[in-house]
Amino acid sequence: MSTETFYDQSLLETLSAQVLESREENGTFWLRLDRTLFYAEGGGMLADKGTISGHVLLGLKKEQDEIWHQLDQNLSGTVELKLDLADRLQRMQAHSTQHLVSALFIDEYHIDTISHHYLKNGMCDLDLAADSLSAEQMDHVEQLANEAITKDLPYQITYLSREQARQYTADFEEYQDLDRFRLVTIPGLDENLCGCPHVPSTRYLKGINLVRCERIGDHVRVLISCGDELIRQAHHQYDELAKASALLSAPMDQIPEGVQSLKDNLKQAVNTAGGWRQMYLSFYADSCLAQLGEEPVHILYEHRQDLEMKDLQFLVSRYTSHPAIVVIAVLSHADGTMNLMIARSKDLNAFSAATAFQKIKEAHGIRGGGSPAIAQGGGNVWETMGADLKRIVQEQLNK
Repeated sequence: MSTETFYDQSLLETLSAQVLESREENGTFWLRLDRTLFYAEGGGMLADKGTISGHVLLGLKKEQDEIWHQLDQNLSGTVELKLDLADRLQRMQAHSTQHLVSALFIDEYHIDTISHHYLKNGMCDLDLAADSLSAEQMDHVEQLANEAITKDLPYQITYLSREQARQYTADFEEYQDLDRFRLVTIPGLDENLCGCPHVPSTRYLKGINLVRCERIGDHVRVLISCGDELIRQAHHQYDELAKASALLSAPMDQIPEGVQSLKDNLKQAVNTAGGWRQMYLSFYADSCLAQLGEEPVHILYEHRQDLEMKDLQFLVSRYTSHPAIVVIAVLSHADGTMNLMIARSKDLNAFSAATAFQKIKEAHGIRGGGSPAIAQGGGNVWETMGADLKRIVQEQLNK
């Protein structure tokens, strides 16, 4: 490789380099430099961000062991590279944490890592070759990982020959095309072939939280938060707890009790409101029934927008408990749709709600059906809906 890399100096933020070659592609320019501190995507780690002589780095790629840098402008001569170190550090924290946690699962429980993924904002996960993990196992590995941070163990970088490198992997296929072999070691814990930038030591990880474990197919996935992202999450969660504490008028350590009390009070209030609502609907239905004349059969048309479906069903049941009544009940919605119920009193055996409903379906394309006593469904509201429904029901009554 003609491009000298500085991945072992992972916190190096600026570097001078010489442009060796430039080529244009779709209005942008790809530069090959004699040296770089930018890491192109690979090994489960995303590419770096930064600038070259003040121009934002648009992309990075590796071709035949050469690293190319994409810019919106062509440059030549000496250029100045500046790494987005905060972004690099966040990704290194996640990647170095993956190495550490994987090693601990192997050492403690003989559980191998199948794969790992960088998610976003410093979050990562591990796919582990296990059917399940207990809470005790998760807590134990998390404790050991944080103890490793306190010990400030180095991430040591060494380079190996091809024969030496074979000793560190069971599958050498993915390394066949490499010219040199980079070994990352956490003393006493882990030795792994890896070309990615790493933090200098475990203290840069700051903290590790094994957030949760879930079953994915035939293995488990462990979600991990670490480093600066873990601290950010802690601040955010504390702020949210403080808001909840203020709203509940309860100390933070009593939030669960405050929430449970709020739920109990809400349930009681809902039950009380439900009782009053049913009482109102009963009075309303009885008032409507009291105003009926002396007709042999009454058609009641109830079109509401302010009720729930269960309330409409209650009204229909209340109406049809009286003799000689056919109810047409509509509950319309803001989106132009409606629910429709047609029901009759028990004494009106000659009238079929299902037949009337079928006539409405044929004429206006609604859905649903039912029995002779009650039919229901829904569809779209139309302009002459009330008159049409009453006419169809009256026609069925007259037969």
